[in-house]
Amino acid sequence: MTGATLGLWACSVMPLSAGGGWALPLTVGLALLLTLLAWSDLRTGLLPDRLTLTLLASGAAATALLDGARPLDHVLGALAGYGVLRLLAGLYRRVRGHDGLGQGDAKLLAGLGAWTGWQALPGLLFLAAAGGLAALLLARMRGSRPDWRAPLPFGPFLAGAGWLAWLYGPLLAG
Repeated sequence: MTGATLGLWACSVMPLSAGGGWALPLTVGLALLLTLLAWSDLRTGLLPDRLTLTLLASGAAATALLDGARPLDHVLGALAGYGVLRLLAGLYRRVRGHDGLGQGDAKLLAGLGAWTGWQALPGLLFLAAAGGLAALLLARMRGSRPDWRAPLPFGPFLAGAGWLAWLYGPLLAG
């Protein structure tokens, strides 16, 4: 059901002729990959390399196929996506003494950067972080007492924010 819903959403946003006819099939493939990644992280707490690296490679292929794509922006997006989350993970580990972000999250953001370009990353990260906080606050308001030290899968929030950035462009525009 989720895949069909995302496919219909993509059809409503993207004309069939966009990107030389490649945009819609690529978007449907992106929806499938992001759904699998989010589901895996929710179920197991892991973002498998076979999915994150497929996202990265398919982002590079999409950039090559789509008219008007600027490859350097997408390469920088992949590098910055990975680098920023690895840097944050290292800082968190140094301050707190334990891991707070997995390497899979960094690989997921690298793949999203390959799809969306570096310009989308600030808004994408903001939206993903806001979504994670909102989920915790909503659980708290519903009477659940979430353990603030328990791991919260960040992949679904990154995937959702990445989907919005792909469909609508960078989320924070000046």
